[in-house]
Amino acid sequence: MRETTWLIFAPNVKAIRLFWCKELEEVISKEILCEVSEKMDNLNPFSKLQSLEIFGAEILKSIYWKALLSPQLKKIDVMKCPNLQKLPLDSNSTEGRKLVIRGQEDWWKELQWEDEATRNAFLLCFEPLQD
Repeated sequence: MRETTWLIFAPNVKAIRLFWCKELEEVISKEILCEVSEKMDNLNPFSKLQSLEIFGAEILKSIYWKALLSPQLKKIDVMKCPNLQKLPLDSNSTEGRKLVIRGQEDWWKELQWEDEATRNAFLLCFEPLQD
């Protein structure tokens, strides 16, 4: 399974847990979603998502290509996903809520952010996990 774009058809999903998906490259494929979204109005994937856990997806490169509008998101756990370099978050993603991001320290240090202010905003959200 290279992508799980079909998850957009579960608008009320509260938790996503992807474990040891060795072939997973994208959680939501931009290319596939663009094909599908032409047929769907007001698409807002994961608007009720509270928890996202991804473990052992070694070639995963993308969760979602832009910031998710998930006002209920409380937890993101990422472990053993060395190629995931960006989270679907922006500077507005922390407003008015407590978000916890857990992962390996080395992975966290390599994450890319839209700017330094966004990185600093999420610094207090991070909790390191041991291998």
